[in-house]
Parts: sequence; C-alpha cells; structure tokens
Amino acid sequence: MTADQWLTYCLAVFAGGIIPGPIMLLAMTAGAKRGVVSALPAAMGNVLASVVQVLVSIALISAIAQSIDAVFRFMMAAGGLYLIYLGLNLYRSNPFKLANTNISPSGNYSKDFLDVFLITFLNPKAIMFFVALFPQVIPRGSYSPTLVLAMTAAFAIIALLCFVIYAIFGKTIRRLAGNGVFADIVNTALSAIFAGIGILALVNAVRGVY
Repeated sequence: MTADQWLTYCLAVFAGGIIPGPIMLLAMTAGAKRGVVSALPAAMGNVLASVVQVLVSIALISAIAQSIDAVFRFMMAAGGLYLIYLGLNLYRSNPFKLANTNISPSGNYSKDFLDVFLITFLNPKAIMFFVALFPQVIPRGSYSPTLVLAMTAAFAIIALLCFVIYAIFGKTIRRLAGNGVFADIVNTALSAIFAGIGILALVNAVRGVY
C-alpha cells in the first residue's frame, strides 16, 4: 500500500469510528459517569469484535474477488456507491446533534465488555463498510499476511482511539455536539470524506485502476 492508500484507509476508519452511535454513546456515558479507565473494558469489547469483522471482510474479498477482474471492478464500483451513500445519509441525518440517550454503562466490567462485543459483532453494516472500503485501498493481489496484520493493527488502534475520545470528553462532547455550528462542521467534514473516497473509487473502477 502507498502512503496515499494508508492515509485514505486511516481517514475512512476514523471517520466511521467517530460517528455517534450506540457504542460511542456508551463510551461517552461511561466516561462521564465513571472515568476513562472504567470505560476501557467496553472499549476492548468494541475493538475485538471489530478486528474479527476486519479479518472476515478481508478473507471474503481475497477469496472472491482477487482472481476475477470483472468481479473486483464491480466490488470496487459498488463499494464506491455505498461510501457515497454513507456520506449523503450522514450529511442528511447529522447524528452529532443527537440529544440525551438512554444507553448507559452497567457498572459491571465483564458485562460491559460482552455487551459491546455482541452489539458490534452482530452489526452487519460494519462488514458492509469494510467490504466497501478495502478494495479502494488494498492493491489487487497484495493481501499478504503482513499487510493484513498491519491493517488490522491500525484499525484496532484507531477504533480504540475513537472510543477513548468519547470517554474522555463525556458530557463535554455531548454539549459541543448540541451546538449547531460545531455539529454541522464536523458532520460535513466526515460526510465529505466518505463521499470523496466513494467518488474516487468509481473513477478508478471505470479506469480500471486497482
């Protein structure tokens, strides 16, 4: 992978990880109520489940698409369309303006870990996201164990970082997210990242650049 491909991958993973949702709202409330350290077990549940999804997605793409040019090009184009859809949907919904949530940490670390692991692991949208993203950043025929390990490690670090960011800021980030200007700026930036990667994927699919 080139430096540009690594940058694209890390930006997309961070953008996807920092979007408010049940897991990140759980991190926020855990950090606000019990501190960052207490939120780490739940964070590790999220990271572990996500790592499993990454490996499953890479195995899927490697097994199905790498030997068939037409299939790989279709997956690249379909993935690009899906990323554009994510960007447009994110822009319309602006989840950063979410108000209070009923999700709260349980106070039981093992239960927090298991709950977050299952919520993350059973989310089919995550695998759809990875299957859409990987053909855009991994050179065709380059699915080596070293690259897979490096991408998985990078993802785990970014996922943990996103979780900890929410835990650190807790109620503060919720107040900021309630601010219209801040929410709009962050939401527009993340939407543009998804849409931009998707448009680039479509262009590359048409040109046959893998």
